[in-house]
Amino acid sequence: FDEHTWGALRQVVADPVQHTVWMFSDENVFEITIDREARNVWRLYLDDGDYTLAKQYATTDEQREMVLNREADHYFELGSYEQAATLYAQTQRSFEEVTLKFVHHGARNALKSYLIAKLESMPPEDMTQQVMICTWLT
Repeated sequence: FDEHTWGALRQVVADPVQHTVWMFSDENVFEITIDREARNVWRLYLDDGDYTLAKQYATTDEQREMVLNREADHYFELGSYEQAATLYAQTQRSFEEVTLKFVHHGARNALKSYLIAKLESMPPEDMTQQVMICTWLT
């Protein structure tokens, strides 16, 4: 809000009957139009650590990917490796990055869970990736 152009802001008022918001300056009155209010709600929930609601409000694949990755990282940092493994398996995060995280922390059971979940979710035509995962499992 440019004070020099519009005057000093004096008040913002919501009209609950008309569902409008008004802003008053020394020289002007403005009606505030609220458009697509919920479009970034998912990010607010994500920043608060409420992953369930963040997933619920995420509307694009990129948003859901961001929520799943952040939730998986959260559980990994807490040492809840099995929960993190389940979530990482639902993401597009690099296979090598995730497996090495579990290896470096000695989380063999979580690694196995992650590998099995990844293997189960792969399309049949992804033979090279399936062979690589089976090699890790042996």
